[in-house]
Amino acid sequence: MKVTVKSKRGKETVLGILHRGDYFGAGCMRDQAFRTATATAMTRCRILVIEKKEMTRALHNGHEFSDHFIACLLGRNIRIEEDLIDQHLNSCEERLARALLLVARYDKIRKPIAVIPKISQGTLGGLIGSTRSRGLLLYE
Repeated sequence: MKVTVKSKRGKETVLGILHRGDYFGAGCMRDQAFRTATATAMTRCRILVIEKKEMTRALHNGHEFSDHFIACLLGRNIRIEEDLIDQHLNSCEERLARALLLVARYDKIRKPIAVIPKISQGTLGGLIGSTRSRGLLLYE
């Protein structure tokens, strides 16, 4: 799943790429009135919809699940902080290298995925805050 946001002027950016087992839409747990992002399937996928009432019950009653969910949210928060630092301190090439490793889930915590979904240059450009016209060229 590709998660994007769009400005009022129509400019779109990619917030991230979600993988099997990732959560999205957790803002409703804090009464987020409006969705700020759009999730778009990049490959065939199945989505499990969990109603807020059921999720609240599961978090209160299932300590193991609660620990897992909190770990996922904290991991995402850490990645977002790293993305912000990356945007401010690293070159376009360094940001691209990091984005490709993240898309492949090549980190110390999770196993790399066997099949990397096809990602357009526009999506990669959105992930790193660049555009194809700025020099982001990859073989497709």
